[in-house]
Amino acid sequence: MQKLKIKINAGFTVVELLVSMAIFVILVGIVSGIFVNSLRIQKAVISLMATNDNSSLVLESIARDIRTGSNFCISDFAGSCIVGDVGTAFRFTNANGGDSIYRLDPLEKSIQKSEDLGVSFERLTSSLVDIKIFEIRLVDLQILNATGGLGIGEEWPSRVNLFLKVGSKDPKLTGIFTDLQMTTSARNF
Repeated sequence: MQKLKIKINAGFTVVELLVSMAIFVILVGIVSGIFVNSLRIQKAVISLMATNDNSSLVLESIARDIRTGSNFCISDFAGSCIVGDVGTAFRFTNANGGDSIYRLDPLEKSIQKSEDLGVSFERLTSSLVDIKIFEIRLVDLQILNATGGLGIGEEWPSRVNLFLKVGSKDPKLTGIFTDLQMTTSARNF
């Protein structure tokens, strides 16, 4: 009786293993690069969202003060009223009867508030927020009748337009700014 020898070629050759490992390494490299880039983009988006959230919160806080305030004027950096209807600082009488001053500090690039006639200022925006532009426009509305006097309704409350151009102080996000605008007026006039 003769034994039959059956040759079974099971398994892979060394060349096949090397080729499959090379393809696997290349695919893992591509996928990990995409993943790392996604994490970097997510971090940038979170930073920009935090900047916008903080700026919106500051605008809403200012608008809340304006709605209950009166006697609005554009002011200089120290808080004294000046002639004009556009500026980077303004002053008004708040709901408690005191004076509120809001201004842009050009050195810190932040919005600040004072309630003690400009003796001390409190920073409102986060240290991570870069304020490029803070502009206030005051609009006093009056309806004039045909004879030049005040007409029906006589006087409307002052309208305050706030404009912000904000960005992040993150060095990777320089040059990316968002424009925000809010218009509000006093309820009591």
